[in-house]
Amino acid sequence: MAKQKADEALYVGLHGAPQVRRVVLTNLKDTLEVLKAFEEYKQVRKQKHTSFTKLKNDIEEISQLVVKLKSTLPKVKQSELKKEERPIKIAPKAKQKAAPTPIAHSELDKIENELDTIEHQLNAMG
Repeated sequence: MAKQKADEALYVGLHGAPQVRRVVLTNLKDTLEVLKAFEEYKQVRKQKHTSFTKLKNDIEEISQLVVKLKSTLPKVKQSELKKEERPIKIAPKAKQKAAPTPIAHSELDKIENELDTIEHQLNAMG
């Protein structure tokens, strides 16, 4: 039986099959997490591209509106502008003492603390 037929199944015994299965499933989980992260990255890139395109269109529109505004404004000589200039006095602002603000925990920190307490309770139970 040097040659096996294609219809015959070949079975191989594995030692430590549950551990091998656990390793394979862990690797599969890691692979899926990487794929998920890559999909999120692709979405962010797409959003960035659309945002830049919109920004470029907005800048072009603003430029056209500025040209249109300049053409409708009356022409004024520079000498007339200098006569009208007045120095602007800025009143000094009173210094305010910064009140100590309580440190606010973000929602993520709160959730992490709750998870830690739940994990401790589960560990204590058994």
